[in-house]
Amino acid sequence: MESKTHMPPIAELGNLVAVRSSCRGDADWIVIKFKENETVYRSIDYRLLPASTPLAEVNEALALCKKMNYGSVRTAAAIENIKDEWRRDGSWDLETTPGFEMHYHELKTWREAYEAECEARQAAKLDAELQAIEVKLGCQGNRALATYVHDLEDRLKQMKDYTDMLEVRIDENMDRVMSVVDNIPAPRRRFG
Repeated sequence: MESKTHMPPIAELGNLVAVRSSCRGDADWIVIKFKENETVYRSIDYRLLPASTPLAEVNEALALCKKMNYGSVRTAAAIENIKDEWRRDGSWDLETTPGFEMHYHELKTWREAYEAECEARQAAKLDAELQAIEVKLGCQGNRALATYVHDLEDRLKQMKDYTDMLEVRIDENMDRVMSVVDNIPAPRRRFG
């Protein structure tokens, strides 16, 4: 997230700056940002400090961010590791990973290229599946029919997966019920 600012920083530590920012309504806040150049700062720390925060506390927050390696240059191996981790999970914007601020543009470009490559692979796979359905049905060139059949097959697979999952759940619940029933003591007969 890049933002231009013309306000001078309140405090600086290397390439990290604390600047005044008005957000969340009218209130003034102090935000810690990565200094890309003299006028462009990029948010790296979403902890907002109240505008009344003493300068000593602002400097402590900057030092903490520096200690956490915000804004530091990373090795090629560290960059590849974070890319691998993102490939496995992908639930965050890679370029905003804390500690990799210096590599924002590189990571964003790589992520966009990787996502485009994945979309192209997925589109090619779908096209091949549709062509196979056209051949199987003997209706080459009828993409609408092939798409309809493909969607039906997907829905059937989802229904099968759901019913398989239900079967497993029913079996698990029956096992639990039986274990509880087995542990219920038999009633005692009273004579007399």
